[in-house]
Parts: sequence; structure tokens; C-alpha cells
Amino acid sequence: MRHEDAQALQAHAQSNKGSLGSQGAALKKFIQVTNMSPRHTVVHLRQIFSFGGTIVDCFITDSKNLAYIEYSKPEEATAALTYNHIFSFGRLLNVEIAKSLPQKPSSDRSSSSLPMMMQQAVTMSLQQLELQRDK
Repeated sequence: MRHEDAQALQAHAQSNKGSLGSQGAALKKFIQVTNMSPRHTVVHLRQIFSFGGTIVDCFITDSKNLAYIEYSKPEEATAALTYNHIFSFGRLLNVEIAKSLPQKPSSDRSSSSLPMMMQQAVTMSLQQLELQRDK
């Protein structure tokens, strides 16, 4: 590679690095966990992934099969990658550095300790009670 080409590539990399700015640095503190069981809760994820550092935030997205865990330091997130393909609730969890900054779920259901099926059962029971009351 010619010296001028190498300088151009280096300048391009530096300009991209600046444009990512704090978002790129913030991303390095997040891991994303996929292939989760519906039985996984925030409490379970915190128990599994707290080994390597301080978890700042942990939440499960509305889709229920994707979670984001934010660590206080990028090194802690990198250490958590060692848990890629850990077996939990009958699933091999996929663990990687987050590809984009996460959007928090629309409601705070992710922090609930009740499994999703129990939440749905409670909701259905409440709806049935309302129907009976309206009669």
C-alpha cells in the first residue's frame, strides 16, 4: 500500500471515530443477549452477568427475546462476552457487544419478577372481573 493511501485511510478512520463520538464509547459498555427463553427475567440476567462488573442497567425489550445490559466500564462488557453460548433455561444465550444503543421498552414490564405467562394470566383475570362487573 502506498504511503498516501495509508494516510488517507488513517484520516478517514479518524473522521469516523470523531463522528461516532460518545455514542461509540457508550456502545462499548452495552452487551446484547439474544435467544432468550420467555422465562428469563431481569433478575436472572443480573445474576448471570454480574460476575464481571457493575451492572448499571438491564432490561428486556418488548420483543422479549432481546435484552441489553449496560456495565459501568467497557472492560466489564468485554469480560461478559465469555458467557456467549451459556446454557440457561434450555437455551444457548448469544452474547455480543451491542450493535446500536438500545431503546427501552414502552412499559416497565421488563423489571417485573413475574414471568410473562403469569402477567398475562393476571391481565386476563382482571378483564374477566371487569366483564362480570359490567353485566
